Amino acid sequence: MKTKTQQTLHIRFKNLDEFEKEGTDALKKGKKLIQSKDELFFANPTVFERVFTPQKFRLLAIISALKPSSIYQLAQLSDRNFANVSRDCYALETFGFIHLKDSDLGERLTKKPELVFPYEKIVVHLPKGISFGYALAS
Repeated sequence: MKTKTQQTLHIRFKNLDEFEKEGTDALKKGKKLIQSKDELFFANPTVFERVFTPQKFRLLAIISALKPSSIYQLAQLSDRNFANVSRDCYALETFGFIHLKDSDLGERLTKKPELVFPYEKIVVHLPKGISFGYALAS
């Protein structure tokens, strides 16, 4: 029996100078700059914190575990205001983490949040000496 390999998304940090140097070096060597699909880079932890709030991480966890049938149900499960959850869902869709699928729940059309990525775990690799102002529960 095959065991399923746990897929992990690694979030790392590179400043713009590092990105530019890698791109320039690749061009000089005539190579393509290919980023692993298992890595996501941010310029610095401050940018990351603006994009991924604890609330957005919690929404991803709820979508993964409970598979809500609508944004409204996700708001109820997260005990948050619908408008705020809706805004976060559209942001997560823009970042490519979820897809808001049109869904017909009988009397009305809704948007069902679904994970796009196959990852079971997200690991944030912080630069040495940097910490966040919040902790995420599993």
